[in-house]
Amino acid sequence: MAARFDDRAVTELLERAVHEGVFPGAVLLVADAGQPIYVHACGHAQLVPEAGRRPATRDTVYDLASLTKPLATTLLSMRLHEAGLLDLDAPAQRLLPELVHARPRVRDLLAHAAGFPTHRPYWEHPRARTREDIYDLACREPLEYEPGTRSVYSDVGFLVLGRLIERLAGARLDVLVQALLPDGPAYGPAADAAATELGPDGTPLVGIVHDENARAMEGVAPHAGLFGTADDVHAALGALLGDTLVTGRTRERFFALAGVPASTWGLGWDHPAQSGYSAAGSRLPRQAVGHLAFTGCSIWMDPVRPFWVVLLSNRIHPRRDNTRIRDFRPLLHDAVCAAAGYS
Repeated sequence: MAARFDDRAVTELLERAVHEGVFPGAVLLVADAGQPIYVHACGHAQLVPEAGRRPATRDTVYDLASLTKPLATTLLSMRLHEAGLLDLDAPAQRLLPELVHARPRVRDLLAHAAGFPTHRPYWEHPRARTREDIYDLACREPLEYEPGTRSVYSDVGFLVLGRLIERLAGARLDVLVQALLPDGPAYGPAADAAATELGPDGTPLVGIVHDENARAMEGVAPHAGLFGTADDVHAALGALLGDTLVTGRTRERFFALAGVPASTWGLGWDHPAQSGYSAAGSRLPRQAVGHLAFTGCSIWMDPVRPFWVVLLSNRIHPRRDNTRIRDFRPLLHDAVCAAAGYS
């Protein structure tokens, strides 16, 4: 347990962020030695329309967006690797023959270094009628650079990885995640979730995944689709670091830097940048790992202490062009670390 946690500065920072429009609302959970030491909900889960206005509470469910990558797809990869079913150095094509590229390895997919572009609007493609159609399109997507030479954050690479996992495990991602994390986040829909962006009809999305490719995949995708509360995410991180899901050796392998030039990525987990801008701030140690999400959620943790920070917000409600959270994230994480006694 932390020697101290002076929550005044953290609470003030969160409340000011609501007032300044960083996000309509948020829930912050900080855990030390596996136990929550600070939980604070602020602002609103929904602002518009006025009749649907609701406060954010500790029990508010959020669209976790790209936190699906570490908490579902990467965690399943860790389990399959530990079971001896997923060779990180194997060419992905060996496990997924429909992948048209022979060069990317499984580890390249996890490290966002497989050569794929960041994003493609597959939901708009005339052949994208089913989940499998979108997987097929991703497996045929041309590469933009030589695998392993650099990292380009890629939903497309995780689509390929997700199909590979479903093929190896013999089940859909939602079934696999429910079995792995029965008390953690789950694939939606979630009726009482915090609202996100306004849809085409002018009403906000509530409990329906915001990411369009994930929506076209019945809400069950390897790059987005999970919904959960701060306590759900806390439970998942506690299970991950508590030796109930994978061993320390597997964690070390996935948390370590992947060795891609000029990259902060491990295998499915990012690290704080050591110079320039870092969403994790400047106080978390080098062994910290984490991930961001487009909807305004994030996780950062020091697996050695262990210590973690879960921020869930709906910064894209009612519009996605609100980017104030970029400047807010490092301020928050520095404030949390100061309150918890990190130097």
